[in-house]
Amino acid sequence: MTDEDMAAAAALGIVETGIEGAWDSVVCSTGYDRPSLGVSQWEGPRADALLGMIPGGGAYAGRPWSVLSGADRQALAALLGSDAGRAAQLALLTEDTRRYVRLLGEISALGRPQCVVYSAMWCPTSEAVVCRFLRNRADRCDLGRLEAVHGLFRTEYADAADVREYRAVYEARADRTYQYAAAL
Repeated sequence: MTDEDMAAAAALGIVETGIEGAWDSVVCSTGYDRPSLGVSQWEGPRADALLGMIPGGGAYAGRPWSVLSGADRQALAALLGSDAGRAAQLALLTEDTRRYVRLLGEISALGRPQCVVYSAMWCPTSEAVVCRFLRNRADRCDLGRLEAVHGLFRTEYADAADVREYRAVYEARADRTYQYAAAL
């Protein structure tokens, strides 16, 4: 697989598994008073960039979650789920996954394409945390084996990312991501 193939597989995996969200997802960020949007749960400047790519989306850019009414959220969800919204999300997600694959390519121990795709699918949580997480464990884990990478994320990522309260969600994410990557 080329880097482009791995990026495309990671983007498709994020969409197909729904590990981040649906096309029309509009929820409150877990850490800030801002919306978290779409298939990759973009927030802040990244969400604003996405909204700027969708006709009519600019009206929602920069608005805190607390000022969005229920009607605003419904309209925003419809906008994200529209053909133009889906196309914009796919374009942004493809750009993101290309960057993820490029960054993960700097971790030489992460050899097999399935391992890169699996890891790239975790990068929307925080590409910096994912890369640091893998680098810090490369000496004690065979990052070239998908089963080993899956085991790391399943058992250690919630602690490493300091989101212990989401451990069960992250374990389920690890399993869904593994099923997708193993089928490649």
